[in-house]
Amino acid sequence: MFSSFASSSYKIDSNYRYKDIIKENYMTFWTIYEGESKKSNQKVSIFKFDKKKFESYVKDKESRKLTYKKIEEGITSLQKIKHPNFLNIIEPIEVHSSSFIFVSEYIMDNLRGKYGKKTTSNMNSENMTKNSVIFKKGVYELSKALDFMHNVMKKVMVSLNPDNVFIDLKGNWKIGSLFNISSINDSYYELDFFGDYEYGFNISYFAPEVVFSSKFYYQSDYFSLGLIVYFLAYGDDYFKIERNSVEYYKNDFKAFENKTLKIGYKNLFPLLVVNDTDHFFIRLVNTVLNRDISMRSESLLEWMTQEFNSDNGSGDNQLIKTLLFIEKGDFHSIAPERQLVFLNGLTNIWSQFNKSIVISQIVPLLTEILNMKLSMKSMENTNSQMVVVAFNLILDIGKDMLNQKEFIYHVYDQLIFEKLVLYEPIFGLLLQRIDVFQKGLNDDMFVDLLNNKLLKYFGKKYIVINADQVNIQAIVLERTFVECLISCPLFELSTCYTDSILLKLFSQTQSLKIKLLCLDVIKQFVELDKITVYQMNEKVLKLLENNKSDNAKVVMSIMEVLKTLTLSDDFYKNNKSILMERILPLLWKSSMSKNLTLNDYKCFQNVLNYVSRQIQELHIRDLKKDGPQNDTSNSVKSDFKDVVKTVDMNQSTNWIAMKEKEQLEKLNKASVIMKPKDEKTKKDDIDKSVLMSTKKQTSKITYDNAMGILQPKVKH
Repeated sequence: MFSSFASSSYKIDSNYRYKDIIKENYMTFWTIYEGESKKSNQKVSIFKFDKKKFESYVKDKESRKLTYKKIEEGITSLQKIKHPNFLNIIEPIEVHSSSFIFVSEYIMDNLRGKYGKKTTSNMNSENMTKNSVIFKKGVYELSKALDFMHNVMKKVMVSLNPDNVFIDLKGNWKIGSLFNISSINDSYYELDFFGDYEYGFNISYFAPEVVFSSKFYYQSDYFSLGLIVYFLAYGDDYFKIERNSVEYYKNDFKAFENKTLKIGYKNLFPLLVVNDTDHFFIRLVNTVLNRDISMRSESLLEWMTQEFNSDNGSGDNQLIKTLLFIEKGDFHSIAPERQLVFLNGLTNIWSQFNKSIVISQIVPLLTEILNMKLSMKSMENTNSQMVVVAFNLILDIGKDMLNQKEFIYHVYDQLIFEKLVLYEPIFGLLLQRIDVFQKGLNDDMFVDLLNNKLLKYFGKKYIVINADQVNIQAIVLERTFVECLISCPLFELSTCYTDSILLKLFSQTQSLKIKLLCLDVIKQFVELDKITVYQMNEKVLKLLENNKSDNAKVVMSIMEVLKTLTLSDDFYKNNKSILMERILPLLWKSSMSKNLTLNDYKCFQNVLNYVSRQIQELHIRDLKKDGPQNDTSNSVKSDFKDVVKTVDMNQSTNWIAMKEKEQLEKLNKASVIMKPKDEKTKKDDIDKSVLMSTKKQTSKITYDNAMGILQPKVKH
């Protein structure tokens, strides 16, 4: 697309790549491109002036010659200025046969492109309220640039307007054109028009003394700044002078002057009133838009500084001073204790800033603090606290304010994870607030973060080396972290977490807290079908069978896992062999723990009875399906009386009677244990009452068949 621009004899075209167009038809004949250095990949802006287009518009050769001279001198003068509020020229202007080209720092837009509107129908007070801090800061930056021009350069801008004020990547406002600057001689200078066309002039922003008297002063630039304030509020020029006509300007200005005398600036410019207590912009235009030079402020920068430091009813002053402190770069020059105070204060007010300010000013400062502090060989307590505050603040901003693209570019790409994971409090925060990263990253990037930056490091340090780091281990087992893993469709849960983290932690930890958390996660995975049957058979059950802990909480958690497995159709509810050979023995073994309470044991009995009943039902089903087809009961005598006659009730030793006797003895022991202390019954009487099964007695034992099997329920 841009091959026609390339020429090996020119430095800019050979050293920079042209990318997207930032602004077309800037000042009619310029196109501003986003560019990139081929050597350093530095992001820049490339300005290109189209001579052919200009010459088709301006036929007079003398006007062309004067314009070309003005452009070259203006860019050359701008290149010499090293001030934060003037556009920084990186590559000097090149004169081509068909164009002028120069390279500057990257700019996002100018004021007209950012805040201008074709109509004012959508403008309202919300626009000023939303952007009041940005506008105040920007006007302050322009006043600093003008102060430098007036007192150091001894020049006057004359034609300051929304077209020649640029906005850089951080949101700073910069003067980007010096085409019409002029020197002061005895406080005034005769303005000379060069005929019908004057490049770069916008008479709509001229001070009245320039047009009426062909004179200008330092304060003339303040008048232009006042008209820019109107433009910011209304999105349009107050004076719309066609063809830079002096006569039109004079007529319009007189009408403006009459209105201000009748109704005042507050009624003439109602949108400049931010709210009932903030009249900063009204006071500003009242200070700079006077026809009388002597009524204008002699030093606008000094006036604005006093405004921001005063209690004038504006809630923006604290925000403005915070931004100015950040921009000045004084943070790293103050003591660590004061740095911490500043960061703690910033946590309370950051949300009041406009999003563009947070992205351009606050986030870069926080990432810089974080990376610098983590580079220290050792950190004292204050610096350690600062790191945690800064990182939490970054994540708060990412969660509450940034979209995915902004989070990746302004946060994720700026963090040095190799340093973050080495500092345990920050590594803990990374794991604890993993949901912020899941929201801010696409699935591929999130999986890469988990596998290659977090879990890999966790597996090396917190399972193998520092197995006693319970706090960090607990975070990867907490519900927030686990749910993030489960909800990520590209994350391989079985291999990258279940096997490598979860089961290893359970088998190696000596911590009761970690064991319980592991069992909770296993139960959660079973309920959500996030663990395979193979893993359960070959790994989880083996770990549970080899469990050496006799702690009641661990035993009961194991029971909950087994209970969940037996109720799940995806696992063992219909698997008779596993229920009989592995689940039931494991339940019996666990239920024998001496640390269980009676209620705990009762819970075990409920599950045991349920599993037993389930095994019976499955076996009955199998017999019906695959058992013998002939009914063996036909060989049994059908005469019930004959059968009864064959039974010797006194010498019966059948298996059922024996089991009944054993069960009665167990119930007897249980009833002795649970009898109230005031009940006095001799042991012999108890034995007699239990063993005398031929006599009917009122039972003191009720039965609970909640699980389908009768069990004793002791009355207290």
